[in-house]
Amino acid sequence: GRGQGFDRKGERIGLERAEVPRSFRYGTLANRYHSSIVWPSVVGHGRSMTVQVVVMGVAGAGKSTVAVGLATSLGADFVDGDDLHPESNVAKMRSGTPLTDEDRVPWLDAIAAWLSERADAGRTGVVACSALRKDYRGRLRPDGLDVQFVHLAGDFETISARMRFRAGHFMPESLLISQFEALEPLTDDERGITLNVVSEPSTLVGEAVDYIHTSQRSVTA
Repeated sequence: GRGQGFDRKGERIGLERAEVPRSFRYGTLANRYHSSIVWPSVVGHGRSMTVQVVVMGVAGAGKSTVAVGLATSLGADFVDGDDLHPESNVAKMRSGTPLTDEDRVPWLDAIAAWLSERADAGRTGVVACSALRKDYRGRLRPDGLDVQFVHLAGDFETISARMRFRAGHFMPESLLISQFEALEPLTDDERGITLNVVSEPSTLVGEAVDYIHTSQRSVTA
C-alpha cells in the first residue's frame, strides 16, 4: 500500500548532507543507519537480475536522506543526482533561474549512465533525483533498464517550511513553485511507490525496502 513520511534533518539517521561523498558503496556502513532493518542485498549476476532505484520528488522532500538509508539497507551504491549536474545548471539554479528541458538532458543522461553501469556490473544503484516529469523518468530507463521510483510527495506548505530551515543547498525556495508546477506523479505504467513526506526517514526507508523486495519477488516468481 501507500506509506507515509519524511523529515529533512540528516541527523535523524546520523548523517548530514555535507558528510555524504559524491558516490560510494554503503554496505560496510549499514550499522550506522536503520539497524533494525535487515534485508538481503538486491544484487543479481547481471543486468537482467538487478533493480535500480530513483528516489524522486521536489526540492526539500528529503530525497538524499531517504536514498542514503535505502542504499544502506539494500547494500547498494548511492549517488546524489545533484552532484551530476553540470556547473552551468548549478549556476542557473543558484540564481533562481529554472532549468529548461535542454539544460536537463545532459544531467538525466549522466544519471542514466551511472545506473546502467551499476546494472552492467550486476549491482543495485540508488539515486536521489527530482525526476519530476514522466518523460524525464523515461530518459532514466535506457534500453529497458529496470528502474523503480520512490516518490517522496507532500504539499507545498509542508515542504516550503522545511526549505526555510535548509542550509548548504543551491536550490532557493523561490524555485519550489516551478517544481510543483512541473511535477507529474507516477502513473500506473511506471514501477514505483508514492510515500507522503510526513513520517520519519526510517519509516520511509522501511516501506521503500519492503516495496522493492516485494516487487522483485513478483518479477522473479
